[in-house]
Amino acid sequence: GIIIGFGLNVYKQDFPIDLKNSVSSLEEEYLSTYDRNNFIAYFFNHLDSYLNHPSIIELYKRYMFPIGTEVLLSIHQEKERVSILDVNDLGQLIIQTKDKQIKTLTNEEIILK
Repeated sequence: GIIIGFGLNVYKQDFPIDLKNSVSSLEEEYLSTYDRNNFIAYFFNHLDSYLNHPSIIELYKRYMFPIGTEVLLSIHQEKERVSILDVNDLGQLIIQTKDKQIKTLTNEEIILK
């Protein structure tokens, strides 16, 4: 199975200075306020239809960061810049390190920077 973990900022807020360039909120991006309860209900109702889609991996590849995107891989608070190569049939992210090693990620954190 696939484990999906994410954080979603619904309302505009003051983020710490070290996060200001890498985080946002729905309210900021769409210049609109949201009722959190309605949004969560809508989100999970539609998420279920995507998760039951016969080609969930193809949908994931279509909407994920483009192949070649550089991200920060965070493991035990150490960060390393890597490039996204692909997603395998198990939903695992395949990345390439700066020293050209190919790795398959199962539950590590990546940060778009």
